[in-house]
Amino acid sequence: MRRVFISIHIEPKPELMNVYNDFKEMLVNEPVKWVRPENFHITLAFLGDLTEERISSLSDKLERVAVLCTPFTIEFSGVGVFRTIRNPSVIWIGLKPSIPLNTLKYQIDEILHKEDLPVESGDFSPHLTFARLKTRKYLKEIHQLVEKHKNKELESLRIESFAFNQSILKPSGAVYRPIAVYPMSSPM
Repeated sequence: MRRVFISIHIEPKPELMNVYNDFKEMLVNEPVKWVRPENFHITLAFLGDLTEERISSLSDKLERVAVLCTPFTIEFSGVGVFRTIRNPSVIWIGLKPSIPLNTLKYQIDEILHKEDLPVESGDFSPHLTFARLKTRKYLKEIHQLVEKHKNKELESLRIESFAFNQSILKPSGAVYRPIAVYPMSSPM
């Protein structure tokens, strides 16, 4: 069994890193679990523990989705929190609405549904998580930074692939290892 998820890997550009570092500098004394930039991603589906047989079967189907997908561009925009600003648990960078991203998510969810695998209910809210909060000690500072960046237009990024990943939990933080990377190859 391996703990797995499907995602789009994000190579951060300077604008995104500036926001990330702004929070890191302000919350230097806060016990925050920072996502390392090399682990930045947009989760398309978290599947939990799967057998090698299920992983192999699903991987073949994901490859077929990628062949039909055309590369597309996403735009990062704004910062927010999960839960509430008075009780935040996660700090994230958002994305502008993207029909191609939503279509990719829908196609993946269709495969998962046919395979009797979990599909998140509710609307897809794509985001890049960059911090998980362990305490609520610096709420004022978090609120100030969210307000500062909540409407900030950030960079655009060309998406040309998505990945099937293994998540290995370690005391120092999760390590993500690609099981397979699927280049999008449909002509425009």
